[in-house]
Amino acid sequence: FVVSFDEILMTSRSYQIQEAEQKEKARVWLENLLGLDVEDDFFVALGDGVLLCSIVNTIKPGTIPKVFSTARCRKVISRKLDNINSFVAGARRIGVFSSYMFDVSEFAQGKRQDKLVKCLLKLEEIAKKAGIEAGDNVLALQAQLNEEDSKREEELKAALAAKEKAEKEAREEYEKLKEQRQKEEQNRRETEEKERAALAAKMAEMSLADREEQQRKAAADQERKERERKEQEEKRNKEREDRLNKEREDREKRIADLKAKSTASATPSSTSSSSSSFSAAPKVLSGADAILYWAKTRCEDYGVEVTNFTTSWKDGLAFLSLVHSYFPKAYDYKVYSAKTPNERLAIAFDTAGAQGVPPLMDPEDVTDLPTPDRRSIMTYLSCLYKGFKR
Repeated sequence: FVVSFDEILMTSRSYQIQEAEQKEKARVWLENLLGLDVEDDFFVALGDGVLLCSIVNTIKPGTIPKVFSTARCRKVISRKLDNINSFVAGARRIGVFSSYMFDVSEFAQGKRQDKLVKCLLKLEEIAKKAGIEAGDNVLALQAQLNEEDSKREEELKAALAAKEKAEKEAREEYEKLKEQRQKEEQNRRETEEKERAALAAKMAEMSLADREEQQRKAAADQERKERERKEQEEKRNKEREDRLNKEREDREKRIADLKAKSTASATPSSTSSSSSSFSAAPKVLSGADAILYWAKTRCEDYGVEVTNFTTSWKDGLAFLSLVHSYFPKAYDYKVYSAKTPNERLAIAFDTAGAQGVPPLMDPEDVTDLPTPDRRSIMTYLSCLYKGFKR
């Protein structure tokens, strides 16, 4: 039996193509499962074990209680091996046989990457059997965000309709009041004419001195009545004006708050539309954009602006407000917002850990670096969303 060089070459190429297809399949499943974009080289991105541990915890939450962050792995190389060993042990606990596993030392040296791909594909089978489909996280998050924005849009429409109704009622009330005052003015003039006629008839029968005295009294009485009438009218006008101004300010404040919330959640294209159109939720979001949009909408009620996965989280306020929006009784937000960044991060991480979210980072991983590690923040936020969703 003789094998030609061409047959050997063809077999080698076929194996390489198959290996590349399996690698791409594992990468796509990993991105959809965690809702993240693996921007670097596939095996480099998995090298510190953080994403590998997140896979196991997503399939069965709490399997790996302690995961060291990417920043910590860069400082202490042994933490990377701890993460990979934790992944191997956790994968075996959820049903991956030893024949699908890889040697930790070989993986750390960049060898036998095909064994890691086979292990990931086996985890995909286990996830499907457990009913965990790829893309569930992103689709569920998108559905929730769309529902929240639809609710805000309905509230804004209802507020505008209430404003129009109130303005219409105010105009009708003004017209009625105007008509009533015209009638009162007409009745007053008729009464004055009658009084003047009666006074003229009476004065014709009086002496000159009596008529002059009566005229002075009548003039003084008329002046007093006119002054009292004007004072009462001014008082009524002031009370009505104050009441209408207060109602108008309250309506405008409610509508402004609703518009601000709706505008903050709109996409760039929707904010450039005409002022009469309502803000709409983004129709398509990638995994990372969906996670960022979720965090942004949860933090905006606290006055905390979230624009990225790095500097927005460095002072600890974003994590503090995000966790407090789900568990407001866990700690006093006003008290901890005045503390140091490390203290804010510590209470937020501890509260999330008490809810079953594994602590992927320490406060120092965020505050000690000039710019926090983007992938570490993204991975931890993905775990927070899935943990809070349960």
